[in-house]
Amino acid sequence: MIYVETEALYKMTVVSAPLMELRNLVNVAYLIVKQAMVRTENRGLHYNSDHVKSNNSRTNSSN
Repeated sequence: MIYVETEALYKMTVVSAPLMELRNLVNVAYLIVKQAMVRTENRGLHYNSDHVKSNNSRTNSSN
């Protein structure tokens, strides 16, 4: 997994600006994917074919 490899590289080498940027990019991507996998409803770009119904009660409270 690239997240684990990047963390290991970060701990073993001298910290540099490109390495910190790589680490930050990988961390953000990891968090986005992790949350997309946990999400049980479709919102924006998070579409999951296992959960096709959307819970609009929070966004359409005026209806």
